[in-house]
Amino acid sequence: MQISDISFWGILLVVVMMVVSVGLFSVIDRRMMMRMVRVLFYYVASIFLLSLCLWGICAVGKWWADALFGLLVTSVVSLLILRKNKLAIKEFYVPVALSVLAGMAIVVLCVYLLMTAHQTLIIVPVVGFTGAVMLMSVSEGLKAYLSSIRNTKSHYQYLMANGASNIEALMPSVCRGLRTASIAVLHEMILPVVVTPPAFLCGLLLMGASPLYAGVVTVSLVLSSLFSCLLAVVLSMLLMNKKVFRQ
Repeated sequence: MQISDISFWGILLVVVMMVVSVGLFSVIDRRMMMRMVRVLFYYVASIFLLSLCLWGICAVGKWWADALFGLLVTSVVSLLILRKNKLAIKEFYVPVALSVLAGMAIVVLCVYLLMTAHQTLIIVPVVGFTGAVMLMSVSEGLKAYLSSIRNTKSHYQYLMANGASNIEALMPSVCRGLRTASIAVLHEMILPVVVTPPAFLCGLLLMGASPLYAGVVTVSLVLSSLFSCLLAVVLSMLLMNKKVFRQ
C-alpha cells in the first residue's frame, strides 16, 4: 500500500474532527486546547519518525539493525523507569538497563526459537511489546520495593539486629515488589482479548500464519514477558541494593 491509496475524504474527515475538537476546547478551556495541540503534534511527529525508523530496520533486514533497535528501546525504557521512580540516572541507570536488557533478550530468544520463518522481521514488534510491558511492570515493581524499604526501615534494622541475614530482612520488601510487578502484567492478560494482543496477533495473521500458529506465538510472547519482567525486577533489586541503602 502507498500514500496514494489513502482516501482524500477520509483524511478530510479526520482533519475536520480534530479542528472541531480543538475549537470546542478553545471556547471551554484554552489551556486544555494548547495542551491538546502540543500532544497531537508530538504524537504525529513521533509516529512518522518511528515509522521511518522501523521501515529502515525492515529494509536492512540484518540482525545488527534489530540489535540496535533493541538497545534503543532498552535505553528509553530504563530512563523512563528511573524517571517514574525518581531515581538518579547516574547511580541507577546501569543496574536497571542491564536488568531490562537481560529480560528483553530472553523474550526475543524465546520467540525467535519458536518461529521458523520471518525471524528477523518479528524481532521489532517483539521488542516493542516487551518494552511496553516492562515499562509498566518493572516501574510498578521497583516503586513498591523502594516504598516498602523506606516504610519498613525500622523493621529491617530490627531483623538485622536479631541475627537475620540481609536477604531475610529484605524478603518482605522483595515479595511486595514481585507481587506488584506480576499484578501489572496479569492485569493486562485479563483484559478483553480485543484490547491486549491484537496488533501482534494480527501482524502474524497478515504475514500468512495460521490462527493456531499465531495463537501459540502470541501466548508464548505474553508468558515469556511475564517471566522477563519478574527477572528484571529481581536483577534490579540485587544490583541496586547497596546504592539504595546509601541514599
